[in-house]
Amino acid sequence: MTSVLAWHLALFLPFQAPGDGGALTDSKPGEIKSIYWDVFDTTEVWLRVSPEAADGKGPAPLRLVFQAFYPGRQPKGPPKRLGVRVVGPAVADLSLRLTIDGKTFDLTGPEGSSRLLFPVPSCQECSANGVDAELKPSVLRALASAASAGGTALGVPFVISSSDRKALQAYVEQLGLAREP
Repeated sequence: MTSVLAWHLALFLPFQAPGDGGALTDSKPGEIKSIYWDVFDTTEVWLRVSPEAADGKGPAPLRLVFQAFYPGRQPKGPPKRLGVRVVGPAVADLSLRLTIDGKTFDLTGPEGSSRLLFPVPSCQECSANGVDAELKPSVLRALASAASAGGTALGVPFVISSSDRKALQAYVEQLGLAREP
């Protein structure tokens, strides 16, 4: 019986792990959701926002998800890790830059820590369709309290609306990051 369980874990773990909560569960923009990953003993809390096209012509073709990871079943204290994940339909540029009140943070540049995302984890011939980047608490706080925010992700310029920034404020509050330690 144990070998059957191990086989199932080996088969499905590469496809579902902490960081995939926003993709596994349909969440509406501005809605804070969470999932407990039993095998990893990790709780993931995320917020999806709907960035607008920088030219003002509707939504940007991006899925932008802010993530926090906590050890254990219940989020306690500050998150162990913060991140932001962006996925788009076509990738011209594998970068993620946030512009907060005129200051740019290059999350995929030399100062950042990021990895590429692929549509199917085991596909060796697939092209990357997104980026997963570490996010510092200070940058998340600045983004939530910004008068203006946006950036460029995967070569697509975008703007974060005031309603999404309000959702980010609620997210920062819920994570207990509203004030610097």
